[in-house]
Amino acid sequence: MAPVVAAYLITSFGGMNAGGIRPLFWISAACMLVALIIVYLYLPNPIEPSRKGGTILQGFSGVFREGTMVTRWLVYTMISTVPMYLAFYIPYYAKEIKGADPYVIGLMDSAYWASSVFLALPVGILADRYGRKKMVALLTPFYCLALVLLVVAPSDLVLILAGLLNGFFMLGAITQAAIGLELVPREMLGSWNGLNSLSRGVVNIAAPIIGGLLWASLGPEYVFYFLIATQVVKLGILWTIPSSVTRG
Repeated sequence: MAPVVAAYLITSFGGMNAGGIRPLFWISAACMLVALIIVYLYLPNPIEPSRKGGTILQGFSGVFREGTMVTRWLVYTMISTVPMYLAFYIPYYAKEIKGADPYVIGLMDSAYWASSVFLALPVGILADRYGRKKMVALLTPFYCLALVLLVVAPSDLVLILAGLLNGFFMLGAITQAAIGLELVPREMLGSWNGLNSLSRGVVNIAAPIIGGLLWASLGPEYVFYFLIATQVVKLGILWTIPSSVTRG
């Protein structure tokens, strides 16, 4: 419900402009401060793992030495997470090109989270039963369909449907994360997560630049065509990476 509440607040504060949106950042900051206080006061410190000698670079080199297809997975991570850093184009396109108002954009985001939340459990069960790679391959086309619907949407209802299907990207991202955790020994997960975060950070810098160039030079729709292309490449790489043995 948060996106719909945000739409109401934006409308109350002056609409889809700097003045109408600015108060949301203050509200978000206040909520984060409250969360920080709760974590500090009521949550215990996690148990610290045993520490081994060696430098940071030695830890990273150990990941490449003992992990499985580490380099390939990092490339996969970079390509598969491009939509995360171009997601802001979706509400922007809906407003600027499709004429969506704050309430429609809020419902798009609510639909996104609804599909992510209510389908998370069945998707997880199916991934364990039939295989995580198969599940990612099944979910990705729904995300691509969301992008197509966004481009061709003739009405607000179709935009909201696109938002609903857009949530399948999050479901796929959670599922594929489990595959990545199985590629290195458990004691190296810290260094492994650091490398994955570094690769995503590089994409976070490059992807918005590419998106801006596509929007300005070829047209807004080409941002979403580019996202679809990244997902096709992603599936090709994923199919060459091993995953855990599935249960029948």
